[in-house]
Amino acid sequence: MYKQEAVFKFKEVFNPQEVLSQWIIKLSMARNDFLYVHNRLFELSDKKDKAGENFYYFRIALSHYREAIKYIDKHKEKKKIIEFISILDKKTKDDYRKLIESCSPWDGSFVKEKILPVRNNLFHYYNDDFQLNLENLDDFFTRVIVSGNSRSEVDLVFADDVSLKISFGNIEEQEFKEILLELVQLLVAFIRFIDKAISTYLLIKQQRVSYFVRSSK
Repeated sequence: MYKQEAVFKFKEVFNPQEVLSQWIIKLSMARNDFLYVHNRLFELSDKKDKAGENFYYFRIALSHYREAIKYIDKHKEKKKIIEFISILDKKTKDDYRKLIESCSPWDGSFVKEKILPVRNNLFHYYNDDFQLNLENLDDFFTRVIVSGNSRSEVDLVFADDVSLKISFGNIEEQEFKEILLELVQLLVAFIRFIDKAISTYLLIKQQRVSYFVRSSK
């Protein structure tokens, strides 16, 4: 087994004063966040006893995506960004287009209609509408599960149930799965896009980059 490395001095490749450098760095940070969350969602996807933890990472993914796509949308008209996108291959451009279309036009977009309400409801513990949200819920059976003596073995299922119902109302399971699937597809498109973007960027800067193949015994 072996691994490949591209080694460089940071400021010789990324100029802090250049908008393209800033853009690549910021989206690379988001890419890592997405990858960590995506991997965890995949690990939990078939574990029914981890539904609460699955929903937590789903919320984290929503929040990361909202912030990253806001950054992309804000910079989409920058000349240097447009020029860089123009040199990417068709598949990578298609991924970029999917990301833009998820939030633009804003009205009716996936981000506005599906992501923003969840993010606003669940990442602000202080919420003036919380009492009203509780009052508007249809009543439902829920539970607390104790499977051992440690805190990690006490599952406050009712709290996760409330989070889900406040976020999506009395949503059917199939609709929730469709939203989750669309989000996962967008996360994959984002990761694929920035991976291609960073490899293209490093190719442009290749005189400042050294490449190595190392044994990973």
